[in-house]
Amino acid sequence: MFTWICPKCGGEVLPSQSECPRCAAEPKAPETLAHGDSAARPAARAVPAHEQPHPHPGMPAWLTVVLSVLALAVVGGLGYKFGAGSKKPEAPPKQEFQGMAKSTNPLAKFVEVTGLRVSEDAQKNVVVKMVVVNHSTGDIPDMEISADIKPIIAKPGDEALCSLAAKVPSLGPHEVREITATAKTKMRAYELPDWQFLKADYETGGGSSLELEFEGNLEDANKAVSASTAAVSAEMAKGPKLDAKAKATYQAGLAQLGHGLLRYIALRGPAQSFSAGVKSASPMMIPKLVTGVYIVGQLPSGVSNLATSLQNASAFAKSNDIPVPDDATKAMAAL
Repeated sequence: MFTWICPKCGGEVLPSQSECPRCAAEPKAPETLAHGDSAARPAARAVPAHEQPHPHPGMPAWLTVVLSVLALAVVGGLGYKFGAGSKKPEAPPKQEFQGMAKSTNPLAKFVEVTGLRVSEDAQKNVVVKMVVVNHSTGDIPDMEISADIKPIIAKPGDEALCSLAAKVPSLGPHEVREITATAKTKMRAYELPDWQFLKADYETGGGSSLELEFEGNLEDANKAVSASTAAVSAEMAKGPKLDAKAKATYQAGLAQLGHGLLRYIALRGPAQSFSAGVKSASPMMIPKLVTGVYIVGQLPSGVSNLATSLQNASAFAKSNDIPVPDDATKAMAAL
């Protein structure tokens, strides 16, 4: 609470009081006689030292400054807490790794392309030497790599400085192999950035000869089914007349088609489980699973082709009073 100091006695006085209560309580000296009375005014009683009020000096200037600074700090802290401090921090920008494979090949996550070195051959073609690393504990079969060489600061979608394709022989566990390829570019080697400013965005592909042969046979089989379905549909559209023997033969064939489609449809569950298992498979097993991955990928189109054939065949059977076998009916219901 603020007080004022009495200039007479030095005591503290409340602001609500207009005069010092101590000084007011002291007896006043008698006034001088009006008619020149020679009687002297009685002397005032001397106040002992221990009864005299002690003066209290005001607040030091340095203490006032300290308190002001503390008050400002408290106000500023509260403002930050309920103002800018309440905002959620922005998420850091997503880090993009350089020179990573962008292929969906299951082996791609184990392959690294690094150590880029650019030069020219005698014909002034740009030649790129690179190191291919197998980071898995299993063998990786022969594969092909197509790469776009870009500046290390390039963003996704930026144009490549040069492009190349190279065949990579099989790699053993943790094996490193150097590959040389001629690049396609309109630039000269000396116009390209130095090696420390380059990265490779690459894709992997290919497989063993046995896998490629099997894939080719499966593709041919799917094409044959599609062609057969189109041919049968064209003949049915002509409205051929069937005798009793032909109808019996047709019905037996329709039953086999329905039975085969049912077995094909039953593969959907195992195929989904296989696809999920490949994602967590051991690197040593992946080369042996490539063919299975291809078969699972072709399953939907195979089911679609057989379903179209069965639907057309069933429609033709109904139009010619041929009973539709149970397997054919079950297969169409399971689609």
